[in-house]
Amino acid sequence: MSAARLALLLPLLSIGFQQPKEKAPELRVWLESGPAESSVDVLFVGDGYTAKELARSGKYWKDVERCSKRLFQDLPFSDYKARFNVRALLLESNQEGCDAATDEDEVDTALDCRFDSREGRLLAFRNSQRLKSLVEQCGQTDMVFVMVNTERYGGAGTVLPELRVRGRALPAPTYAAQDTRSFLIAVHELGHSFADLGDEYDDEKQHEIFPLPESGDLGMANVSLGAAFERDSFERLRKTVKWRHFLELPGANREKWFHEGGYFRERAVYRPWPICRMRSNDDPFCPVCCEEVARAIHAACGIDWDDAAWHKAHPLTQFR
Repeated sequence: MSAARLALLLPLLSIGFQQPKEKAPELRVWLESGPAESSVDVLFVGDGYTAKELARSGKYWKDVERCSKRLFQDLPFSDYKARFNVRALLLESNQEGCDAATDEDEVDTALDCRFDSREGRLLAFRNSQRLKSLVEQCGQTDMVFVMVNTERYGGAGTVLPELRVRGRALPAPTYAAQDTRSFLIAVHELGHSFADLGDEYDDEKQHEIFPLPESGDLGMANVSLGAAFERDSFERLRKTVKWRHFLELPGANREKWFHEGGYFRERAVYRPWPICRMRSNDDPFCPVCCEEVARAIHAACGIDWDDAAWHKAHPLTQFR
């Protein structure tokens, strides 16, 4: 065969012998409640788990079970467990754990998760394209928990911006699997990416990244500028504050409904409740945030929101 004919034939041969696509890892079901279109579909994806740890009764599955049970311990998730599907992808890594800092590349894992520094707590995946591809192969997904096989405390509110769910980037919080507090970081982060809630704690380093609006109010349901409402009396508060419909509930007049500190500021920004998971991971969601997460669950399931029914089932006494 002449060199010219061979040159023409090689591209055609290469088409017939393309590199096969990566085989999707096994997908295991922990909870199946209904069809995807009327459920919240949760996907766990592990990083830093070796083949031995992915065995049916191995470390990975035990971590999935433990974290899934913890998710449904608190409101509003505890009320909607029968509306959730929970699956786990058995993704194999060559080595256990993750890298200790962004400038290190010593641990060979499937998603290349790493901490921001040896002293930091921010933990994120670097191989977002592989994670995106894996999630796409798993069908409809409303939220992904990226569970890293490490005991070191940490997590981050990571998302997959290329995948959109109801107009938002797909929530994909990353957290350290062997630390229970780290999973609560992931649940806190769902408050942002799943329900569009704002942070309620003080962090001066975030002021430049998240400036206050020059006019109007903050867009999140749980934080408000002090200048946006009147608080010299309960009546004026009830007419002006953004979470005003809570002030119509039985027993609302026994609560303060404005607590200074929120959106990374110690002053000038207010939150509705003294404690909340959006302020501290160890606390449950406050009434306002709990309702917002519940609304997001309804939207994911295609259920109309009934405000009166929600508040009848969740009186303010439930949050004291």
